[in-house]
Amino acid sequence: MLARPHVSRRLVRAGAAAVSSLAALALWAPAAAAAPGSTLPLDPPTAEVHLRPHETVGKRLVAAPPSTAPDTVTPVHHQWGATSRLLLPTAFDASNMVVELELGPSMGAVPTRTYSTRPATPPADQLVVNDLGAGPFTGVTQYEVVMPAYDAANPTNGRLVFAGLDTRAGAGVSFIDPLSYALQFTGSGGMIQYHTPQVVVRAQEGCPVGSATRCTPPVPVTAGSDLTLTVPATSRLAKLGFGTFGVTTFSLEGLDGNGAHNGELAQFDATSLAADRSTVTLTIPAETPAGTYRLTVANGLDATIYGSDTMSRVAFDQVELQVAAAANRGLKSNTGWGESTEDGGTSGLVPLGAGMVLLAGLTTVVVLRRRQDTTAV
Repeated sequence: MLARPHVSRRLVRAGAAAVSSLAALALWAPAAAAAPGSTLPLDPPTAEVHLRPHETVGKRLVAAPPSTAPDTVTPVHHQWGATSRLLLPTAFDASNMVVELELGPSMGAVPTRTYSTRPATPPADQLVVNDLGAGPFTGVTQYEVVMPAYDAANPTNGRLVFAGLDTRAGAGVSFIDPLSYALQFTGSGGMIQYHTPQVVVRAQEGCPVGSATRCTPPVPVTAGSDLTLTVPATSRLAKLGFGTFGVTTFSLEGLDGNGAHNGELAQFDATSLAADRSTVTLTIPAETPAGTYRLTVANGLDATIYGSDTMSRVAFDQVELQVAAAANRGLKSNTGWGESTEDGGTSGLVPLGAGMVLLAGLTTVVVLRRRQDTTAV
């Protein structure tokens, strides 16, 4: 009978160990499934800007990644003796602007006559341009171009070119020059043809825009986690009018070891947008395989210039991400066992592990019980 107290102590210790194991397993399960979020400020070292003549080539859509398809040019209808009015956003500088009207036998042909604002241009070919200020519009300056009288040698095709423009955003922002419109003249008249070019910005986080080499390590993120984007007030994007977010879309393009697109592509929209549009949050798709990706952020933010009329703007910013596999997802071993939490529930290994720990505890009790029986007097 002296063995029974000793057996009881061992039973207590065995039971406590089993309960402790179950408690640790219960604590581990939700913690392993957590996916931490992070915040990324968009502050590229350089930016590239151009004014897109959407009246002739269409608007650049707020889509990620941006289209690389060649533009189809459709001439704008105009009249001899009429006027064109360029609505230039005040973020752009026209102090060195040169305006020219090139005339030729067909669209894209070598010009046979050029009207220009250059001082050395002969008087007969001088182009008249007037600064009309803002007028009824907001955030723009109007520049009126007076079309010459009917030109019998070049009756139909023209190209209106605005060169020498720049931005007021300062160092690190380059402007693609010039802005040009294809024109098709259909007689003479007094019409006013407005030109409201779309502002298009390209940037690359951590590298000069268009850089073919990696300048900084990729930003680490986890599949299934949130990534919140902000634009610092000092960012070049903010100086170009993209300090807040509008219609925003995203894409993840998988990259190979050389930084080239490997065929992996995921496109998705914002998860949430702050009420003041100062931040936007996206969720990295949980099914994204681990690897290196190019994230393209396409931000469309139009500016009202008159009534319901808007000046279309879109910015494309790219950043390289190093995506880790979703926490507690797709863990594999050479035994064939796998773990998945795709349905948002508890992994199948959790009840399996709990059962194994419980079985171990019960086995301990059975073994000790047998020993008790053999030592009893």
